[in-house]
Amino acid sequence: SVTVSDHFFGNIESVEKHAYDAWTLLALLTPQTKGIRLGTLVTCQSYRNPALLAKIVATLDNASNGRIDFGIGAGWKESEYEAYGYPFPSAKTRIRQLREAIQIINLLWTQDRPSFEGEYYRIKETMFLPKPIQKPRIPIWVGNQKLKTPMMEEIIARFADGLNYDSETPEEFRAKKERIREACEKVGRDFDELK
Repeated sequence: SVTVSDHFFGNIESVEKHAYDAWTLLALLTPQTKGIRLGTLVTCQSYRNPALLAKIVATLDNASNGRIDFGIGAGWKESEYEAYGYPFPSAKTRIRQLREAIQIINLLWTQDRPSFEGEYYRIKETMFLPKPIQKPRIPIWVGNQKLKTPMMEEIIARFADGLNYDSETPEEFRAKKERIREACEKVGRDFDELK
């Protein structure tokens, strides 16, 4: 698989590094690849309305004949939000927005004319065609940077097919894996379903 970063610019140490739009880049890679899976690690939920993002990703899933993996996260890079004029709400708010975004995206990919009324996002009897090729839907990977994040862990346990966690040590990775296992148990999900 090949994944691309969804950032507008690199770190301060890499100001000369180009940062292409993730979904445009994947659209350009799609016809130049045949069997490789393509995705993002990870898309920031704040930068695109979830219904539009669902449409972009479903379009690429169709164009790639079902080779897209959808990585999404709550967003973290305050300097990027500031530079591009996006509001930078609290971590708790961004995580709640992520929960709603994933729910809307999942509904659009799997249901006919869904509606959703959340605190941050809404859709109403939305016509959404074509649906993704992958069934029941495109795999959702949730990015999570912190070792202890109960709200994110609950979102992963409820809605994700995989977890992208960048640990510093094998011990941290094992600890995060155990926290996700516990979150799955709390929501009645089989931990072994997650990648």
